[in-house]
Amino acid sequence: MATPKTRVRPYRKGAACERSAHRPVGHAPLSFDEYVTTHADEKQLIDMLMGDMERVMEYPKRGFAIEQHVPERVSDVFDRLRARGYDSWLLPA
Repeated sequence: MATPKTRVRPYRKGAACERSAHRPVGHAPLSFDEYVTTHADEKQLIDMLMGDMERVMEYPKRGFAIEQHVPERVSDVFDRLRARGYDSWLLPA
């Protein structure tokens, strides 16, 4: 089982390693609003989401996952949040 935000991570990784394999990944039914309430520390939650987003963008370049389309608006918000200090879960430079 995985949380809604991480349920596709195993799929992306598995697809990169074994492109012909399709394995379902499940998660407990939980809306994003419900998921947010499971974290008391707002900065930590945003930092975690930033780390996940960076991995979506960077891991395909490193051969760790399949590529996914990231809308320009999402990339722009990512850059603005990183500039504001939401970077504790980002990959080392």
